[in-house]
Amino acid sequence: SKAYCVHCMVFHNHKKTSVSEPLASGGFNDWKNATGESRGILTRHDKCDKHKEALEKTTHLKIESVLEKVDSVYKKKIEFNRKILLSILDVVVVLGKRNIPFRVSYDIEQCKDMGNFQFFIQWKAHFDPILHAHLKECATNATYLSPTTQNKFIFCCADENRNILVKDAQNA
Repeated sequence: SKAYCVHCMVFHNHKKTSVSEPLASGGFNDWKNATGESRGILTRHDKCDKHKEALEKTTHLKIESVLEKVDSVYKKKIEFNRKILLSILDVVVVLGKRNIPFRVSYDIEQCKDMGNFQFFIQWKAHFDPILHAHLKECATNATYLSPTTQNKFIFCCADENRNILVKDAQNA
């Protein structure tokens, strides 16, 4: 069984390893010379400049916990999803402003053409890398492109427009 100094193992220069640094490289197992002022390797190691430097680097090192890492990934996923929804919402707003119908009125199985909404989403995906990645990698039940989701987008836009009109009327 050998003893190692974790701080020195992580931060010492492995190319300049010397015999006097066994706690940083090969480990220490000469237990009769472990302590003491003159021969004690542990005491000398604790006082050496390289150990103090490694210890200071350790205190300044930011080590993310698993929880922080998961939280970071979760926040990135939320931001990515928001960008996807904003890209889709752009198409909804453009179609709504131009009074262009979202879906075709005839049976889709008999027609090769897709509705205007689907067409513009596919068109925008050519220029929008986030939307393109979403359409390429998402599960078929999580595209945000179903008629139900389209209606939810339309209702959200209608609510927002209604709120703006009410505020304008109250301020007039």
